[in-house]
Amino acid sequence: MRFCTLLLLFCSFHLTAQQIAFQSCYEENPLVPKGLLEAVAFTHTRLQILDNQTDPSCTGLPKAYGILGLFDESVTYFKSNGKLTEQLSGISVALQKTEPQKQVEAYAKAFQRSEEHTSELQSP
Repeated sequence: MRFCTLLLLFCSFHLTAQQIAFQSCYEENPLVPKGLLEAVAFTHTRLQILDNQTDPSCTGLPKAYGILGLFDESVTYFKSNGKLTEQLSGISVALQKTEPQKQVEAYAKAFQRSEEHTSELQSP
């Protein structure tokens, strides 16, 4: 019984690599609201990493990538939020595609920079 209790406690405090990546991004980018990165990832990909193994769309929709489901080659349907994230964060789309943690970092940095720019515009 004691072992089961200890195991339950360990499992409840065990953090996944994704949770650690999200947490470190919040610490480095304090203007990013807690939970935002997970919300974007869950909404766009259900926290699944989209990679080149995903089949292309039969209707011509652009292909999203990474855990956040960003787009870098959208023509008509969606904005190229991957390229905007790259511009604002300084982390290339290629690196974001190969390392999901880098995509989360890039998104957090881009959001932080956007918030800083917005507050600069609003200050007298």
